[in-house]
Amino acid sequence: MRQKTIEKNLTKALLANGPLAWALFEYELEEHLEEYLQSKHEDGD
Repeated sequence: MRQKTIEKNLTKALLANGPLAWALFEYELEEHLEEYLQSKHEDGD
């Protein structure tokens, strides 16, 4: 995936309540899941 396509799809999915494609999740978010969850816990989100 091109960077602009990824950026557009993430913005739509995360900021505009759009659909989140599984391929995008695997490609961009899955490897950071533990970090996100830890940060969420630390920040009290």
